[in-house]
Amino acid sequence: MSLSPDDTKKEVRARMRVLRREQDPLLARERARAAQQALLDWDVWQQAERVALYVALPEEVHTGYLLADAWQRRLRVYLPRVRLERGLMDLVPCTRVGDMAAGPYKMLEPHAGLLGMAPCVMAHPDFCPDVVIVPGVAFDRSGNRLGFGGGYYDRFLAALAAVSGQHRPRLVGLCYAFQVVDALPARDWDKPVDCLCTEEGLSCL
Repeated sequence: MSLSPDDTKKEVRARMRVLRREQDPLLARERARAAQQALLDWDVWQQAERVALYVALPEEVHTGYLLADAWQRRLRVYLPRVRLERGLMDLVPCTRVGDMAAGPYKMLEPHAGLLGMAPCVMAHPDFCPDVVIVPGVAFDRSGNRLGFGGGYYDRFLAALAAVSGQHRPRLVGLCYAFQVVDALPARDWDKPVDCLCTEEGLSCL
């Protein structure tokens, strides 16, 4: 009996959780650094003025080098802050680590005092980052993404596509190489990423 799309997603999420958890911590750090370096060397990143990033959870590819580079070069850096009551997330400009506090998912996010600076991206057609770094549990070779199941990035990416107009940002899936699979179930409203970046390098699809 074949798996349904939802069952397939559950199976992939479970497998990736095991693979990420079983990584040697030193190897994981080396892989994360190599993946970030591939992005730092990318001409699109080097030419960007506004970037959307995230602060990684413990088992995700770390983003510390990317944040440090963006802040050092005084780029406009946006980080996500979730709104649990509506299943949405805002992207809020942050200029330093001190702008963040622990959120409901135990990850650093912009503190509440900054929220008035950037309402939800859906209300802002002028919000046009040059690069959006997207986390995921898995990606496939066509750029389809499997998230954690909350739908925050799915809604955000759909909203961004609706308001970005001619200035379409480059969407980059950041993950370990073992998180890239041959194919994932995708629905019509799913927004694939443009590029994948792992410790093996950056490839645009």
